[in-house]
Amino acid sequence: MTSDEAPSLEELEAQVKMSTSKKHKRELTIIVDLMQSYIDGFNLMDSFTLTESNEIQYAWLLLLTQSFRSMRCALLTMYIGYYGEAMSLLRIAVEDWLAAEDCQKTPRTIEALLHNKQLQLNWGNIAQSVNARKIVYEGDYKHLSRFTHVSKLSLAVLRDPDINDLRIRPAYDEVLFLSCCEMLIRNAIRMAPFMLSFLSKQADPNLAGSWSKAVELRIQQAGDWLREQQKKYGKKGIISPNNAD
Repeated sequence: MTSDEAPSLEELEAQVKMSTSKKHKRELTIIVDLMQSYIDGFNLMDSFTLTESNEIQYAWLLLLTQSFRSMRCALLTMYIGYYGEAMSLLRIAVEDWLAAEDCQKTPRTIEALLHNKQLQLNWGNIAQSVNARKIVYEGDYKHLSRFTHVSKLSLAVLRDPDINDLRIRPAYDEVLFLSCCEMLIRNAIRMAPFMLSFLSKQADPNLAGSWSKAVELRIQQAGDWLREQQKKYGKKGIISPNNAD
């Protein structure tokens, strides 16, 4: 095939998107529903005025917004075959969750996030502080970091092992897509309580209750999917065997 006949990048991305849509209707439905829950929550919010007494809620609002945007962009990216890049975006979302958890315990985190104190946040220490070092930090965060930083794994996903060719252009990969789904779904579930806490303090309590009931069903469906993947792939989750260190 000559260069003139080669499909454009947009056409290749569209092909990957079509393959993803056909093969992963359930996963995409779960993720889109979870993302819609966040949109529904944001739509219920009233105006917000920052005071000294509600700085934690303000931090939650900012972290919820950043987490949602990172997850949404990760979805769009992994949909068209850029899995390593999606993992990097999801790492930001994990940091958002760690910061949101720590805001309740550590004034230093609020200082770093809202008052430009030039304080360096140590995610390992924060994970320890919020009792999430083993699962969230040693598990999800370090796994995602291996895609974010130059590593054996971040470079290995650029090679198609079946044909021994570089993935310069986007290409569909089932295991990598499912691994992205796992990371996104877990973070979406983790962040949901902060949306409920914010709505409970800031919006009509009845509306917050309705939002909670709607999102509980979606989280249950997402949790069922996660348990199925764990049963299939093991407790360490979905990790491409040819990419494991």
